[in-house]
Amino acid sequence: MILRAALFLLTAFFAENPYPTLESVTGVNVGSARSLVTEAGIREYFHALDDASDRVAVREIGTTTEGRPFMVAFISSESNLARLDRLREIQTRLADPRRLDAKNEESLVAEGRAVVVVAASIHSDEVGGAQAALRIADCLARGATPREREILDQVVTIVIPVQNPDGYAAVADWYLARVGSPFERSPLPVLYHRYAGHDINRDWFRLALQETRLSVDAVLRPWHPEAIIDLHQMSKNGPRFFLPPFCDPVDPEIDPLLQDMGASCGAAVARELDEAGFAGVVTDSIFDAWSPSRSYAAYHNCVRFLFEAAGTDYASSVTLDRNALTFAAQTSSNRQPRPWTGGDWGLEDVVRYHEQSTLSTLGQIAEHREEWLRGFVRVGRRAVSPSGPPYAFAFPREQHDPGALRDLLTILREGEIEIEEVTEPFSVGDRRFDVGTEVVRTAQPFGAFARTLLQRKLYPRVCDPDGTFCRPYDTTGHELPALMGVSCVPVETPFTVKTRAFVPATASATTASNEIGSFLLPAERNDSIVVVNRLLAAGLEIARSPGSVDLGNRKFAPGAWIVHGGREIVEKVARDAGAETHELAASICSSRVAAPRIGLYRSFIATTDFGWTQLVLEQNGFSFDVLTNADFHAPDPAEPTNELSSRFDVIVLPDQSPQAMADGYGDGTLPSEFCGGLDVDGARTLREFAERGGTVVALGRASSYAIRALDLPVRNVIASLDESHFDAPGSILRVLVDVDSPVGWGMPSESFAMVDGNFAFEAPVGRPCVRYPSSGEILRSGWLVGERRIAGRAAVLDVPVGQGRVVLFGIRPQFRAQASGTYKLFFNSLYRAPSAADPATKLTPTPAADRSPSCGKSVNAAGH
Repeated sequence: MILRAALFLLTAFFAENPYPTLESVTGVNVGSARSLVTEAGIREYFHALDDASDRVAVREIGTTTEGRPFMVAFISSESNLARLDRLREIQTRLADPRRLDAKNEESLVAEGRAVVVVAASIHSDEVGGAQAALRIADCLARGATPREREILDQVVTIVIPVQNPDGYAAVADWYLARVGSPFERSPLPVLYHRYAGHDINRDWFRLALQETRLSVDAVLRPWHPEAIIDLHQMSKNGPRFFLPPFCDPVDPEIDPLLQDMGASCGAAVARELDEAGFAGVVTDSIFDAWSPSRSYAAYHNCVRFLFEAAGTDYASSVTLDRNALTFAAQTSSNRQPRPWTGGDWGLEDVVRYHEQSTLSTLGQIAEHREEWLRGFVRVGRRAVSPSGPPYAFAFPREQHDPGALRDLLTILREGEIEIEEVTEPFSVGDRRFDVGTEVVRTAQPFGAFARTLLQRKLYPRVCDPDGTFCRPYDTTGHELPALMGVSCVPVETPFTVKTRAFVPATASATTASNEIGSFLLPAERNDSIVVVNRLLAAGLEIARSPGSVDLGNRKFAPGAWIVHGGREIVEKVARDAGAETHELAASICSSRVAAPRIGLYRSFIATTDFGWTQLVLEQNGFSFDVLTNADFHAPDPAEPTNELSSRFDVIVLPDQSPQAMADGYGDGTLPSEFCGGLDVDGARTLREFAERGGTVVALGRASSYAIRALDLPVRNVIASLDESHFDAPGSILRVLVDVDSPVGWGMPSESFAMVDGNFAFEAPVGRPCVRYPSSGEILRSGWLVGERRIAGRAAVLDVPVGQGRVVLFGIRPQFRAQASGTYKLFFNSLYRAPSAADPATKLTPTPAADRSPSCGKSVNAAGH
């Protein structure tokens, strides 16, 4: 009888409450202190909600970098979810106003629904967003209030509960394993994204990461949302919550109507938060909207809402006295009418602020749905109407690295940019363009994306009310042709030319039919290194020409790769990589190379440059091992180890502060195996490695560590200057390259490089492979203070150390996998190790080598 009664009550409960509770599925009181839902638990809850509700449809749209499911949830009314395909079709039609007239626009606006993406915890230590996404989904699925039901009726909400599932899993597992221990608040000793760490949200224009591509391919591109809500956390001691409008500068390519819509909605949400008693809400402060690296949607006619809640120690609370807050956080102003007065701040607070602000934003959009859809169309109409120069961007047929242009056009196509190919020659001013020139017109639905990426842009000077310059929040230069080494010409006057739709060329490789059976791969092309690395792994013999090579109809720069034999595999690998090969009719004086044995140093103070370097190496076919502090310390301190010399040809030191590299985490910060750095023993081991013939490649700030650890006679002439005297915060600068130096092989003599820091070298020894110009403008895109202080100075320096060398990079040659125009400088430095290049070896199968010119001179080896 008792059992039957219990079953009856349980059945009655679920009849009235058809949805699973968060706690029953996850085992956690979501948002409570010192508890987190695991990554698997988040997926489990959303699938349970999908099973129980006709208002939720969950899709696993692909797999992450480490193979986890990448999940999104569509939440809307039952009738909206039943016609999702139709609603997506409407969004597609509204996104291109060229196919609309006034009549069908009105009918589509009436039939359509606003589409809003809610994306959480892309930064995986900012765990509050993912917990809030669970509560937001639970709230909308139940639709308990009239406003929530209006949201369901008027909006299709697409929730990405964890934008970085791999990182969230790592953080949650790390934290939950240490709750209650002395290391409960300890930092994660590895990157929480394999390649990008905290930079995972700086990939929105290069689209190099799997998670970025999934979000674009399966959500942003097919759905063309009117708004995206991005849930983040910020510093602990500032305001409690930020929401738009953004502070200056705002990229002028973002349509003013998008700015107005975001600002007015943000103001309404801020008012609702204040009415509900939420203190410390700030607008028009801290975060700007300058860089497309942090936003794809804003250049695709979408309003971006960045919500930043004050941080915690994962799910552990912090206590802050009011006097511990920043001055701005304590002060009442029009940006922050009601400051927070201090006290305890925990995960529950973060979740409450995110949940309330997200539901308020969705409510505002639902209430004004037709206005939002009409604004979306209006922005699109302005985008397709010519509005002044540049009217287009043209890509000349002659490119230093044609593969770089192919890669750039691929990025644009992935970003929904329309590309045309001219079918007749045309001229603009004194510039003539041949048949086959690719052209991108700016008057197209998402022309803002093309304009912000393809033209030179200087960061504006923005000051506080007292006149103090506001230093940029993040990088300031993002001109993609300059970063990728592509020639791109803005068309500043109206023009007419016959075109056809651009179709990417199919790569083809040349087969060898000569008796030598050798191929040349140009040093000018990045994709040559991919082929070389794969062929070396397959056992083929490869060499490099120290001099230029003349094939009659074309002359190749020093450093050309010479491959002997293996016709079928060369053809296949070159075709797969889209690379260019040329037959050789005569032998070439060249030096055989071997695949460099690379050690990539990883500090336990995780640095994003390690991850990006790892990605660039993997993408280009390099094999490497990861080195940690223990590899630099001998088991017996009395007997220094030379093990590294026998294992590696090259050691790469990613960008990191010298102090972090030398000292690492202090004792007690983390478990002992993660504490300490390279210290004195590590510096000695690194010096011995170089003296015995190894190559050390030091990137960015690691150059300062290398100079000190290896006792190099090198001075960084701007090391002591503060930001008022020199500042290059992620800017693109003009550089001059010594193309005859092995580090500079394949580069154009004048190029552009990403600079993020203050490095300009002078030394009585070594070879400056890259210099800043002595005259003329140095800044290309971004922001630069103290330009004359680096004029004529070395930006990359190749310094001999014993039998080996150190290559010091003041520029960032592989920055965020974006600066591919300077990849060759980095790759060449990896092949500088003596054990990877034997200058005494000539790759020549016939006596013809005896008739070849001496190495280092131009070689005539005309092909068939």
